[in-house]
Amino acid sequence: MTVRWGTNGFTVRAWEALRGELRSRTRLSSRPHAPPGVWRRFGGVARPPSGPKAPDRRPTTDDQRPKLRGSLAGLLLAAGASARMGGPNKLLLPVEGEPLVRRPARALLEAGLRPVVVVVGRDAEAVRQALKGLPVLFAEHPAFSEGMAGSLRKGGEALGSDVDAVAIALGDLPDLRAPVVRRLVAAFHDAAQGIVVPVHEGRRGHPVLLDLRRYRGEFLALAGDEGARSILRRHPEEVLEVPVEDPGVIADVDTPEEYERIRQGARAPRPKPDDQRPTTDDQRPTTDDR
Repeated sequence: MTVRWGTNGFTVRAWEALRGELRSRTRLSSRPHAPPGVWRRFGGVARPPSGPKAPDRRPTTDDQRPKLRGSLAGLLLAAGASARMGGPNKLLLPVEGEPLVRRPARALLEAGLRPVVVVVGRDAEAVRQALKGLPVLFAEHPAFSEGMAGSLRKGGEALGSDVDAVAIALGDLPDLRAPVVRRLVAAFHDAAQGIVVPVHEGRRGHPVLLDLRRYRGEFLALAGDEGARSILRRHPEEVLEVPVEDPGVIADVDTPEEYERIRQGARAPRPKPDDQRPTTDDQRPTTDDR
Protein backbone atom coordinates (compact mmCIF):
# COMPACT_ATOMS: atom_id res chain seq x y z
CA MET A 1 0.00 0.00 0.00
CA THR A 2 1.30 3.40 -0.98
CA VAL A 3 1.37 5.95 1.81
CA ARG A 4 1.13 9.58 0.84
CA TRP A 5 2.07 12.39 3.19
CA GLY A 6 0.43 15.76 3.51
CA THR A 7 2.22 18.98 3.94
CA ASN A 8 2.04 18.81 7.75
CA GLY A 9 3.13 15.25 8.20
CA PHE A 10 -0.35 13.67 8.34
CA THR A 11 -1.28 10.72 6.24
CA VAL A 12 -4.10 11.33 3.81
CA ARG A 13 -6.34 8.91 5.66
CA ALA A 14 -5.64 10.61 8.97
CA TRP A 15 -6.39 14.01 7.47
CA GLU A 16 -9.67 12.80 5.99
CA ALA A 17 -10.69 11.30 9.34
CA LEU A 18 -9.95 14.56 11.13
CA ARG A 19 -11.82 16.58 8.56
CA GLY A 20 -14.87 14.34 8.93
CA GLU A 21 -14.80 14.75 12.71
CA LEU A 22 -14.67 18.54 12.39
CA ARG A 23 -17.62 18.51 10.00
CA SER A 24 -19.59 16.38 12.44
CA ARG A 25 -18.90 18.80 15.28
CA THR A 26 -19.92 21.72 13.10
CA ARG A 27 -23.29 20.10 12.40
CA LEU A 28 -23.88 19.50 16.13
CA SER A 29 -22.97 23.06 17.07
CA SER A 30 -25.46 24.53 14.59
CA ARG A 31 -28.46 22.99 16.37
CA PRO A 32 -30.68 25.44 18.34
CA HIS A 33 -29.86 24.03 21.79
CA ALA A 34 -26.43 22.52 21.47
CA PRO A 35 -25.13 21.13 24.74
CA PRO A 36 -22.44 23.19 26.52
CA GLY A 37 -18.87 22.55 25.36
CA VAL A 38 -19.72 21.69 21.74
CA TRP A 39 -17.75 23.81 19.27
CA ARG A 40 -19.46 26.27 16.98
CA ARG A 41 -17.71 26.89 13.68
CA PHE A 42 -14.36 25.38 14.70
CA GLY A 43 -13.76 26.92 18.07
CA GLY A 44 -16.79 28.88 19.32
CA VAL A 45 -18.23 27.46 22.57
CA ALA A 46 -21.95 26.74 22.57
CA ARG A 47 -24.03 28.55 25.18
CA PRO A 48 -26.50 26.60 27.28
CA PRO A 49 -30.17 27.15 26.45
CA SER A 50 -31.80 30.07 28.21
CA GLY A 51 -34.38 29.40 30.92
CA PRO A 52 -35.00 29.67 34.66
CA LYS A 53 -32.00 29.28 36.89
CA ALA A 54 -31.60 26.03 38.73
CA PRO A 55 -32.22 26.26 42.49
CA ASP A 56 -29.24 26.93 44.67
CA ARG A 57 -28.19 23.56 46.11
CA ARG A 58 -25.51 24.92 48.41
CA PRO A 59 -25.90 23.79 52.02
CA THR A 60 -27.60 26.24 54.36
CA THR A 61 -25.89 27.13 57.61
CA ASP A 62 -27.73 27.01 60.94
CA ASP A 63 -27.75 30.81 61.10
CA GLN A 64 -29.53 31.01 57.74
CA ARG A 65 -32.05 28.23 58.33
CA PRO A 66 -35.40 29.43 59.74
CA LYS A 67 -36.73 27.65 62.80
CA LEU A 68 -39.68 25.89 61.24
CA ARG A 69 -42.50 24.42 63.25
CA GLY A 70 -45.55 22.46 62.18
CA SER A 71 -49.18 23.54 62.29
CA LEU A 72 -50.14 25.97 65.05
CA ALA A 73 -53.72 25.67 66.31
CA GLY A 74 -55.86 27.73 68.65
CA LEU A 75 -57.50 26.44 71.81
CA LEU A 76 -60.20 28.59 73.42
CA LEU A 77 -61.31 27.64 76.95
CA ALA A 78 -65.04 28.37 77.22
CA ALA A 79 -66.26 25.67 79.60
CA GLY A 80 -66.12 27.55 82.89
CA ALA A 81 -68.80 27.84 85.55
CA SER A 82 -68.60 31.68 85.82
CA ALA A 83 -68.92 31.19 89.58
CA ARG A 84 -67.72 34.69 90.49
CA MET A 85 -70.29 36.36 88.24
CA GLY A 86 -73.03 35.39 90.67
CA GLY A 87 -75.45 33.86 88.17
CA PRO A 88 -75.18 34.57 84.43
CA ASN A 89 -72.67 32.91 82.13
CA LYS A 90 -70.21 35.72 81.47
CA LEU A 91 -69.27 34.29 78.06
CA LEU A 92 -72.79 35.00 76.77
CA LEU A 93 -72.99 38.59 78.03
CA PRO A 94 -73.06 41.23 75.25
CA VAL A 95 -70.00 43.35 74.53
CA GLU A 96 -70.44 45.93 71.78
CA GLY A 97 -73.31 44.02 70.24
CA GLU A 98 -71.96 40.47 70.30
CA PRO A 99 -71.47 37.71 72.87
CA LEU A 100 -68.25 38.14 74.83
CA VAL A 101 -66.88 34.71 73.85
CA ARG A 102 -67.15 35.51 70.15
CA ARG A 103 -64.50 38.23 70.37
CA PRO A 104 -61.47 36.12 71.42
CA ALA A 105 -62.60 33.38 69.04
CA ARG A 106 -62.48 35.85 66.14
CA ALA A 107 -59.05 37.08 67.25
CA LEU A 108 -57.60 33.57 67.02
CA LEU A 109 -59.18 32.96 63.63
CA GLU A 110 -58.14 36.33 62.19
CA ALA A 111 -54.59 35.66 63.35
CA GLY A 112 -54.52 32.63 61.04
CA LEU A 113 -54.63 29.83 63.60
CA ARG A 114 -56.11 26.59 62.29
CA PRO A 115 -57.91 24.72 63.57
CA VAL A 116 -59.46 26.62 66.44
CA VAL A 117 -61.01 24.31 69.01
CA VAL A 118 -63.46 25.71 71.56
CA VAL A 119 -63.95 23.69 74.74
CA VAL A 120 -67.52 24.11 76.00
CA GLY A 121 -69.06 23.04 79.29
CA ARG A 122 -71.67 25.15 81.04
CA ASP A 123 -74.46 26.21 78.66
CA ALA A 124 -72.66 24.31 75.91
CA GLU A 125 -75.42 24.71 73.31
CA ALA A 126 -75.81 28.41 74.02
CA VAL A 127 -72.06 28.94 73.59
CA ARG A 128 -72.20 27.03 70.30
CA GLN A 129 -74.96 29.33 69.12
CA ALA A 130 -72.97 32.38 70.21
CA LEU A 131 -70.16 31.23 67.89
CA LYS A 132 -72.45 30.27 65.03
CA GLY A 133 -70.95 31.10 61.64
CA LEU A 134 -67.33 31.00 62.80
CA PRO A 135 -65.17 28.13 61.45
CA VAL A 136 -64.39 26.61 64.84
CA LEU A 137 -64.52 23.09 66.21
CA PHE A 138 -66.04 22.13 69.54
CA ALA A 139 -64.95 19.79 72.30
CA GLU A 140 -67.43 19.21 75.12
CA HIS A 141 -66.29 18.97 78.73
CA PRO A 142 -69.33 18.03 80.86
CA ALA A 143 -67.23 17.76 84.05
CA PHE A 144 -66.08 21.39 83.79
CA SER A 145 -66.52 21.96 87.53
CA GLU A 146 -63.58 19.64 88.21
CA GLY A 147 -61.07 22.22 87.04
CA MET A 148 -59.27 23.80 84.12
CA ALA A 149 -56.99 20.83 83.46
CA GLY A 150 -59.92 18.81 82.15
CA SER A 151 -60.71 21.52 79.62
CA LEU A 152 -57.10 21.55 78.47
CA ARG A 153 -57.03 17.78 78.10
CA LYS A 154 -60.30 17.74 76.16
CA GLY A 155 -58.97 20.40 73.85
CA GLY A 156 -55.65 18.61 73.39
CA GLU A 157 -57.42 15.37 72.53
CA ALA A 158 -59.60 17.18 69.98
CA LEU A 159 -56.56 18.75 68.33
CA GLY A 160 -54.98 15.33 67.77
CA SER A 161 -51.37 14.41 67.12
CA ASP A 162 -51.04 16.29 63.79
CA VAL A 163 -50.89 19.68 65.54
CA ASP A 164 -47.37 20.58 66.64
CA ALA A 165 -48.15 23.70 68.67
CA VAL A 166 -51.12 25.44 70.26
CA ALA A 167 -52.08 28.95 71.35
CA ILE A 168 -54.19 28.67 74.51
CA ALA A 169 -56.59 31.55 75.14
CA LEU A 170 -59.42 32.23 77.59
CA GLY A 171 -62.99 32.75 76.50
CA ASP A 172 -63.39 35.80 78.75
CA LEU A 173 -60.85 38.07 77.03
CA PRO A 174 -63.11 40.50 75.14
CA ASP A 175 -60.23 42.74 74.03
CA LEU A 176 -57.87 40.10 72.68
CA ARG A 177 -56.84 41.28 69.20
CA ALA A 178 -55.57 39.46 66.14
CA PRO A 179 -52.46 41.69 65.58
CA VAL A 180 -51.24 40.85 69.09
CA VAL A 181 -51.79 37.13 68.47
CA ARG A 182 -49.93 37.37 65.14
CA ARG A 183 -47.00 39.05 66.90
CA LEU A 184 -46.86 36.23 69.45
CA VAL A 185 -47.00 33.63 66.67
CA ALA A 186 -44.08 35.33 64.89
CA ALA A 187 -42.07 35.34 68.12
CA PHE A 188 -42.88 31.68 68.64
CA HIS A 189 -41.64 30.74 65.17
CA ASP A 190 -38.36 32.61 65.71
CA ALA A 191 -37.72 31.52 69.27
CA ALA A 192 -35.55 28.68 70.46
CA GLN A 193 -37.81 28.32 73.51
CA GLY A 194 -40.85 26.09 73.42
CA ILE A 195 -43.20 28.41 75.34
CA VAL A 196 -44.17 32.01 74.52
CA VAL A 197 -46.17 34.22 76.91
CA PRO A 198 -47.35 37.83 76.47
CA VAL A 199 -46.53 40.22 79.31
CA HIS A 200 -48.27 43.54 79.92
CA GLU A 201 -46.89 45.81 82.66
CA GLY A 202 -45.31 42.89 84.45
CA ARG A 203 -48.34 40.60 84.28
CA ARG A 204 -48.38 37.44 82.19
CA GLY A 205 -51.43 36.99 80.00
CA HIS A 206 -52.92 34.96 77.15
CA PRO A 207 -52.66 33.36 74.71
CA VAL A 208 -49.88 31.08 75.86
CA LEU A 209 -48.12 29.37 72.96
CA LEU A 210 -46.89 25.87 73.65
CA ASP A 211 -44.76 23.51 71.56
CA LEU A 212 -46.65 20.23 71.80
CA ARG A 213 -43.75 18.30 70.32
CA ARG A 214 -41.90 18.95 73.56
CA TYR A 215 -44.73 19.09 76.07
CA ARG A 216 -47.59 17.03 74.67
CA GLY A 217 -47.19 14.36 77.36
CA GLU A 218 -47.29 16.90 80.18
CA PHE A 219 -50.15 18.75 78.54
CA LEU A 220 -52.35 15.66 78.29
CA ALA A 221 -51.43 14.58 81.83
CA LEU A 222 -52.69 17.77 83.55
CA ALA A 223 -55.05 16.97 86.41
CA GLY A 224 -57.55 18.70 88.66
CA ASP A 225 -57.43 22.49 88.58
CA GLU A 226 -53.83 22.44 87.43
CA GLY A 227 -53.60 24.67 84.38
CA ALA A 228 -50.89 25.07 81.77
CA ARG A 229 -49.14 27.41 84.20
CA SER A 230 -47.72 24.34 85.91
CA ILE A 231 -45.80 23.49 82.73
CA LEU A 232 -44.33 26.99 82.73
CA ARG A 233 -43.18 26.60 86.31
CA ARG A 234 -41.48 23.29 85.57
CA HIS A 235 -39.61 24.73 82.56
CA PRO A 236 -38.75 28.37 83.36
CA GLU A 237 -35.74 28.31 81.04
CA GLU A 238 -38.05 27.40 78.16
CA VAL A 239 -40.35 30.43 78.59
CA LEU A 240 -40.00 33.48 76.34
CA GLU A 241 -41.86 36.53 77.65
CA VAL A 242 -42.98 38.94 74.93
CA PRO A 243 -43.79 42.48 76.16
CA VAL A 244 -47.00 43.89 74.67
CA GLU A 245 -48.57 47.30 75.14
CA ASP A 246 -52.12 46.08 74.54
CA PRO A 247 -53.85 45.32 77.88
CA GLY A 248 -56.25 42.98 76.11
CA VAL A 249 -53.99 40.02 76.89
CA ILE A 250 -54.76 40.35 80.63
CA ALA A 251 -58.18 42.08 80.68
CA ASP A 252 -60.33 39.08 81.60
CA VAL A 253 -63.83 39.30 83.04
CA ASP A 254 -64.48 37.44 86.31
CA THR A 255 -66.89 39.64 88.29
CA PRO A 256 -69.94 41.85 87.62
CA GLU A 257 -67.79 44.92 88.36
CA GLU A 258 -65.22 43.94 85.72
CA TYR A 259 -67.95 43.30 83.17
CA GLU A 260 -69.54 46.66 83.89
CA ARG A 261 -66.23 48.41 83.26
CA ILE A 262 -65.82 46.54 79.98
CA ARG A 263 -69.39 47.30 78.96
CA GLN A 264 -68.83 51.00 79.60
CA GLY A 265 -65.69 51.00 77.52
CA ALA A 266 -63.11 51.14 80.34
CA ARG A 267 -60.54 48.80 78.88
CA ALA A 268 -57.63 49.13 81.33
CA PRO A 269 -57.79 46.16 83.73
CA ARG A 270 -57.82 46.82 87.44
CA PRO A 271 -54.75 45.60 89.35
CA LYS A 272 -55.41 42.37 91.17
CA PRO A 273 -53.84 41.51 94.52
CA ASP A 274 -51.68 38.68 93.17
CA ASP A 275 -50.67 40.32 89.87
CA GLN A 276 -46.99 40.49 90.74
CA ARG A 277 -46.74 37.14 92.48
CA PRO A 278 -46.44 33.69 90.95
CA THR A 279 -49.80 32.00 91.31
CA THR A 280 -49.74 28.65 93.08
CA ASP A 281 -52.39 26.00 92.82
CA ASP A 282 -53.40 26.75 96.43
CA GLN A 283 -54.08 30.39 95.57
CA ARG A 284 -56.23 29.64 92.53
CA PRO A 285 -59.99 28.97 92.69
CA THR A 286 -61.02 25.34 93.06
CA THR A 287 -63.42 25.46 90.12
CA ASP A 288 -62.83 26.19 86.47
CA ASP A 289 -64.14 29.72 86.49
CA ARG A 290 -63.05 30.36 82.94
